[in-house]
Amino acid sequence: MMNKRKLRYSLLGAALIVASALAGGPAAATVLGVKEIRVYGGVPTFVQIAELIATQSGTGTNVALASNGASAFATSSYSGSTPSNTIDGIYPAGYPNIWQSGTANVGEYLQVLLASPFDLSSVTIYGRGDSYQDRDLYNLFLYDATGYLLGGIAGADARTAGLIFIELVEWDLEPDLHPPHVPEPGAIGLVGAGAAVLGWVRRRRSDRKPASS
Repeated sequence: MMNKRKLRYSLLGAALIVASALAGGPAAATVLGVKEIRVYGGVPTFVQIAELIATQSGTGTNVALASNGASAFATSSYSGSTPSNTIDGIYPAGYPNIWQSGTANVGEYLQVLLASPFDLSSVTIYGRGDSYQDRDLYNLFLYDATGYLLGGIAGADARTAGLIFIELVEWDLEPDLHPPHVPEPGAIGLVGAGAAVLGWVRRRRSDRKPASS
């Protein structure tokens, strides 16, 4: 049986609440108001995820299940795999019953939208169960309902155990930890068009200069 390996991180002060589970009992921590979860690859290759579990604080409910109103999307998908496989409650799993990015490009990610903002105590990510476990290293980012980045975790490692259990205790966003920025195809097209127009204008100005005597 796979052993769950816990990683403890510090959490942004604005997104951290510390309360006692029982009077005089041990302190518990929660990331408040999470609406969106994004998972990027932690190594430069295809991203593959069998299941993502988001545990609601206090109830222990997996709010990332499709049956609980969650939905999943991705930047691209490899043939036969779909983002919905990551929120179907079936794990461990191998290809094609997982999501795998369609390319190995930087910026590929899985997006899970929860039915409403929830306070989360942990996130668990199951990697691919049949092969290519060397790819199962992840960078995780949590957002609120406005799209504000609450925090991120780099290097969540499921390569050995097949899964990674991330307990959201004292979780701190490093100042330089942000999702990779990849320009949208439309934005790239606009930049290219702008450069072409600028070149044309410069050529026109050059053609209009009087010849030197």
